[in-house]
Amino acid sequence: MNMDVSKLAENSRFIGKGNNLIRSSLVSNLSKEATEYLLKSNITNFIDLRSPEEVLKLPCSLSGEFNYKNLPLCDNGRLPHNGSEIAEFYYKVAEGKSRVQRVLKAIANTDSGTVIFCRSGKDRTGIISALLLSLGGYTDKYISGDYTLSQKNLQKSIDSYLLLHPEYERDAISPCEKHIMGFLNKVRSNYTDVKNYCREIGLTEHDISSLINKVGSL
Repeated sequence: MNMDVSKLAENSRFIGKGNNLIRSSLVSNLSKEATEYLLKSNITNFIDLRSPEEVLKLPCSLSGEFNYKNLPLCDNGRLPHNGSEIAEFYYKVAEGKSRVQRVLKAIANTDSGTVIFCRSGKDRTGIISALLLSLGGYTDKYISGDYTLSQKNLQKSIDSYLLLHPEYERDAISPCEKHIMGFLNKVRSNYTDVKNYCREIGLTEHDISSLINKVGSL
């Protein structure tokens, strides 16, 4: 059974070429088609990166066949108002090492595929996706292209949000290449590369190998 994964939610797609990991905006009330596709594809784990408070406001409703975990990546999903501060914000999230470790281990230590999501699927999910792709040896061009694809998927939502929140610069909530590359470059500057960052936060060589296998290669 084949299905367009982008139909899972507003901002959904595979992470890399492994057909094992999916990044997404908030997932809830899966269609019968989506449920059947995920089960047949053995993608049965869902990792929700939102805070408990966000989950209470907008719960994720999944059937019992799926394994759901709420593993907050940070205390809340509020971004800085200025676009120039986004890369640094991402890096500070990544410096929450125990939280990132918990998420990456949950992805690594399972025999099935995983859907990773947050509210919009671009910031917290974008951080995890960029780490996975870099770990898997994907080029910066591929990583930034994957990240900025959220601009197209979320354009209407971004426009609506800016109307309600004029205090934000458009750059701050738009997935621009400079945000994700600024973040990755800072990780590389401080840890040499993402693989070494993963070791520093407590991942084993087995964990790292598992993640690389799951994300696939170009």
